[in-house]
Amino acid sequence: MHTSTFGYIFNGNELLVGTAGSLAPYIQEACPQMYNNIDKLFHSLHPFAMDGTPLRFLSDAAVLKAPWAAYDLCNNHCFLDESSFFS
Repeated sequence: MHTSTFGYIFNGNELLVGTAGSLAPYIQEACPQMYNNIDKLFHSLHPFAMDGTPLRFLSDAAVLKAPWAAYDLCNNHCFLDESSFFS
């Protein structure tokens, strides 16, 4: 099974979601928060989204858009099977 590490970093008033490589150009002072577990990433992002912080998925994290939409709607913290992302 192929796995990837995704994370996020603040860029102005939005959160960028991507891999370490795609987030690297945005690193200024803070380091990105990285996760190799999608549930933990989404659990970490959820409070920011609930507070109205915009999320932008970079191209290498586009695979997470649909699962994030489902997660955000149902707020179910354990519904993901990582194998469904990387088949």
